[in-house]
Formats: sequence, structure tokens, C-alpha cells
Amino acid sequence: MYHIASYIQRNRTDLQIELRYIHVSRYVLRNAEYSFVGRDVLDSVFVGGIDITFEKLMKRVDFTDEEIINVAKEIDFTERIKECLSYAQIQELKLKVDECSELFFKYVEGHSKEFFDTTIGYLRENGLFEDVSYAIVDSGWLGSTQKSLNRLISHISGKSPRLEGFYFGLYDIPDSMAASDYHAYYIKPGKNISRKSRFSICLFETTFSSPEGMTIGYRDKIQGGFEAVQSDKGNPNSAFMKRNYELVKQFVYNLDKVWFLEKADEKKSTQIAEKLLSKIMSNPTALEASTFGGLQFCDDVLELQMQNVAAKWDMGELHNQQFFRRIRIKFFKSNKKLHESGWPEASIVNLLGEGYKASNALRGERLYKRLMYVRKAIKK
Repeated sequence: MYHIASYIQRNRTDLQIELRYIHVSRYVLRNAEYSFVGRDVLDSVFVGGIDITFEKLMKRVDFTDEEIINVAKEIDFTERIKECLSYAQIQELKLKVDECSELFFKYVEGHSKEFFDTTIGYLRENGLFEDVSYAIVDSGWLGSTQKSLNRLISHISGKSPRLEGFYFGLYDIPDSMAASDYHAYYIKPGKNISRKSRFSICLFETTFSSPEGMTIGYRDKIQGGFEAVQSDKGNPNSAFMKRNYELVKQFVYNLDKVWFLEKADEKKSTQIAEKLLSKIMSNPTALEASTFGGLQFCDDVLELQMQNVAAKWDMGELHNQQFFRRIRIKFFKSNKKLHESGWPEASIVNLLGEGYKASNALRGERLYKRLMYVRKAIKK
């Protein structure tokens, strides 16, 4: 998206905008702010995901193996450190840690201080403390990166900045944040339910993210200043990303010839995007499901365990994905565990192929998503 924006900037001389690419991650920004947010840290750490364990939850706050064991002892959880947890179990753990573990908060504060100074130094060097009008742009989804940046800048400056964010899509806006500071293009909070049910965040992130590894911190440069430190694991999809970049350049160049970017309106552009995205994301062909489904993905803030974006399912797992069984397993106490998939539609097609059975299962997946988004909209 940065390269597309650069193309538009070069070809729209009336846009007086300076573009900067900064390396951040939820993991780094959150760990930097945990030193001063108190018990709010629990709301960021104890959230669900794919194959979440107590160990993964604690790694989100950079705990060592010894620290993880010490906290587990405090809450009598040592025998279940590597057990996959349901959403309901994660919420139970959150309450238990809040009530019974002072070690957790002590460790969090210590690690957060290690992140704080270098993170602030990097953000300051890249202009986020300058007294100019600027906005951040990201893929989006929950808007937590903007909230973290807002907190860090406010904590240092003593002012409440009017930090605006522009996103490809937003499913929600963080509590206490002004909705007027969040701008979404393709998906908007409380709206676009049909579009949401035919969209895959995980596939989007796998296909359109940066070819570099995840940012895990910052360090002093020899010549002064700060530089981002990327994970030494790199991005397993790097070659695929670079190829995508070349294809996107050709696509944007040719699109500009038939549909001038300066005349583009939101309604027409989202219609084009929806035609391109909904077909592959919600009803992939067997070739698309096997090719894109084999890309590596991790939905956690710290990419410890990569897996295929389309998890490999058997018939038993597909049975567990049926609507009422899925609700019971996910939100209530159950002995069964869901094998979650980042792109369930491709998991279905990889198992059943193209045909009647797959079509029924895909409709069931869309129904589940629609009802979850309707429920969330009603709760808001």
C-alpha cells in the first residue's frame, strides 16, 4: 500500500504530502506503553487467537521461560502452560492473574522499561513528536496501533494529540478513542456486514504485508539515532511479497490508464475491490486454495509459531465448525478444541474440493461470520 501511495503521490502534483515509512509492530508499541498503563495491560494480553496457550500469552509481554513458570505457579497453572485455550478459558485466566499474581505486573513493568526509551527515541526521530499535521496509515482492523501511539505521545508530551488514522478496513475502534479520528475505506465498524463475511483478514495480511521480518525493538545506531530491529526469522513469504509488489505496480499503472486516479470516487473503487477480493476470499477455486492457503501466517502479536494460513482440516474438524457446535466449543466450557484456520474457506475447499459439499460448507462459514458481526453490532 505504501508503494501504491507513492505512485499516486508522484502522479498527483496537487497533493502536498510527504510520505514516510516507519517500522512498528503491536508487540513493540504495547510493550513500551505497559510501564504506565497499569492494569489495562490485561486487556491487551489476554485476547484470543489461533492455538493460544498460556505460554504464548506470557510471551506477548516478553517474559522469560523462568518468569512464565513463576507466574504459572502463583495461579496454579504449571501443568497447563502449553495447553491450547478457548476464548472462555483465556478470560478466566485474565481474572485469575488480576486477582492472584503480583509477579505478573512486576515482570511487565520491568520489561516495559527496556522497550520504552528506544521506542520513544525512534518515534521522535521519525517525526511523530513534530508540531505538524500528520496522520498514520495502516491495514487496520482494530485500531490498536493508533491507540498505542496516542498513549506514548501523550505520556511524553503531556498533550493529547489529534492523531488521525486512515485504514483499509476497521472492524472496531478502541474504547476511549474518538471515532472521528479513525477513517476506514473498505470495511467500517458496525457496517458492511455482507462484505465482512466475504473477507479474510489473515489472507490479506499474508498477501499484502511487508517482506521484512516483524519489528521486535529498536537499537542505537553507531553513527547516532535509532534503527528498527527485525526478527531474525524474516518473513517466510518474502519472495511471494516481492513478486506481488511487481504485479501490483503493473496493475496500478494499467488501472491509471483506463480509470484516472484523480477522478476516483470511493463507491466505484470499493466496488472494484469487492469484486476482486470477495471471490477469492470467500469462494476460492481449488488452485487458489492450495496456492495461497500454503502461505505462512501467525495471527499473534509475536510471530512465534507460523502455520499455513489455510489450516489442514479433516472431516471431524469440519464437523466441529458447524454453527452450533462451534459456538458451544468456542464460548462455553467444552472438552473439545477447535482447530482454527486463518482462512477457513480455503481449508474447506482443500478438504472437499470444488462442488456441492464445499458450497454448503462455505455458506455455513459465511452465515457464522454474518451472525457474529450482527451480534457485535447489536452489542455496540
